[in-house]
Amino acid sequence: MFSITSVDIVTITAKIDDALFVTLSNVSQQKYGAINHIVIYHQASDTELERLQAYNHCHNLSSYPQASSGIATAFNEGIQHSQGTLILFLNSGDTLITNDVIERVIESYTQHQWLWATGETVSLSRHKRLQRHCKQPKVWSETLFWYGNPVCHQSTFLLSATNRKNWTISRRFKDWHGL
Repeated sequence: MFSITSVDIVTITAKIDDALFVTLSNVSQQKYGAINHIVIYHQASDTELERLQAYNHCHNLSSYPQASSGIATAFNEGIQHSQGTLILFLNSGDTLITNDVIERVIESYTQHQWLWATGETVSLSRHKRLQRHCKQPKVWSETLFWYGNPVCHQSTFLLSATNRKNWTISRRFKDWHGL
């Protein structure tokens, strides 16, 4: 039996604002069809919620209020709501560099069946100027994690909570537990 690989993209936001809609628009433009976009928001007025609910997303969109505070807690709430095969975490305002990123990730996953994969991260200023380009190491080793985290969550895909029920993001937001 053929199974479609679905991707859950969890976006966390302190509030429902224009930055969130930049991310919604970008994810909505992804060519791959089996995407669930999960938004965890910290606070929202009735008007902001109406704006979010009225958004015409090309993929499945669901939103949930954050039960408590903290970035790690928000990500963990997103994990709890995830149901897809793979999961990606984005902050409000983050975008994927092209509209075929998810398609290309799925091709890689289908071919290699990895537990996690990471790409490069490009950070741009508000004026679209390059601020930072995080290239991935040619060789991965344990020592890369001794003095920080070389893995940027915006460019890291993991098997989702449905496949890995016992992992969470540390409240210190420095480590992924249970991977």
